[in-house]
Amino acid sequence: MRIDHCEYPDGLLYDVEQGTWVDPKEGVARVGITSLLSFSFGVFSAVTFRSLGMPLGRGQVMGTMEGSRHFDVFRSPVPGTLSAVNTRLTEEPWLLNRDPYGEGWFAEIKIEAKEEFEGLGRLPAVEPRIAQLLRERHVHCYAAFPDLQIFDTGVECQAVLAKLNEVMESIGRAGRAMVDVRGPKEFSGEILAPPEYPTEHAQRGGHIPGAVSIPWGQAVNDADGTFKPREELEKLYGSKGILPEKEIVAYCRIGERSSHTWFVLSYLLGYPRVRNYDGSWTEWGNSVRLPIER
Repeated sequence: MRIDHCEYPDGLLYDVEQGTWVDPKEGVARVGITSLLSFSFGVFSAVTFRSLGMPLGRGQVMGTMEGSRHFDVFRSPVPGTLSAVNTRLTEEPWLLNRDPYGEGWFAEIKIEAKEEFEGLGRLPAVEPRIAQLLRERHVHCYAAFPDLQIFDTGVECQAVLAKLNEVMESIGRAGRAMVDVRGPKEFSGEILAPPEYPTEHAQRGGHIPGAVSIPWGQAVNDADGTFKPREELEKLYGSKGILPEKEIVAYCRIGERSSHTWFVLSYLLGYPRVRNYDGSWTEWGNSVRLPIER
């Protein structure tokens, strides 16, 4: 089940207030964190565990989790004995982001009786409280989680960036689309640079042939800068032919504003093939033999 676009699998038990889940098996309960914690901690960077064989009461600390935005302890959602821990998390803590209900499980607890699960809830009964907590804590779940192994090491990846020759080859090709995220006057060629940077302009104005204009700021709310709901974003981009089945290239002036749109399409909407043209209009507009439209 998805609650405000956050994944909460059916068949699990939930300690809603602590943000943890329990998968009861015969004599053992596997436990982990829910999407509420997975997306509110930021990028997980460290995980520690208490010793195996430790007796646990409900709510007792059994480990710690550190992320880029938060540090906290993991409290046992059920009483029992700590029988196993997911040692992969010590080397790959980002699994708590990538797959919190699968490879990112936290630990296993030996259970003596079914009564130990009392106080936990199931879907759909706990859905209203989960939705309330997501809203109160301003948690936004992405359709996918960024490739932390690429971004943490700073490796330039072909799956992320589009180069000049690749953009040239995309013009007029079926199944491909380009989105110009600059302002309308930059797109039309009326001005050569954004108003806030009047001296940082290219030799020519206009846009890449075939590109559609969707300024990056249309993806956020004017009042507070938060992202618009998924349904509005799908309508915004889909109405201009920017669809998930296409290969998408986003560009602006220097690849800065278009990186915002790249993130929206890739990780809020889950488009599988989106790249950012980092040369953008600075490169295209200063290459005098390249075609432009106004």
